[in-house]
Amino acid sequence: MNNLNVVLDKIELLTKTKTENLSAIASCRTTPQRILYAIGYSTGAIKIHELHNKNKLHKEFNASNTSNAGVISLDFSCDDSNLVSVYENGLINIFGLQSSVKVDSFNLDNQSTLAKFHPNKKAHLGIAGYSGSVTIM
Repeated sequence: MNNLNVVLDKIELLTKTKTENLSAIASCRTTPQRILYAIGYSTGAIKIHELHNKNKLHKEFNASNTSNAGVISLDFSCDDSNLVSVYENGLINIFGLQSSVKVDSFNLDNQSTLAKFHPNKKAHLGIAGYSGSVTIM
């Protein structure tokens, strides 16, 4: 019966939301009492919401300097202090979640498709591209 209780506790965390133009999604890693998730849109905008309070927008990052390119990849750093986003045009942005500002913006080769933070080390970032390139920063 204990296994059933564990499953039911996990099911309580599920939520159903209808979101238009969604193109990427990521969840935070370290705050179980306040679960945040980021949604990237085909317009280039990124919105961060709290799981248990769907109506409250936690943070929002506008699509500046993306030429209306959609978000194709999102990832939180291991301590949830930063969020990396990759856009259709290869642009990579890193946002500071405590300061709510863009920390860095760069473009490796216009073919970047995925960026992931290391699961344990805050400053390590891996970036993959259509060309097969992999960059570790």
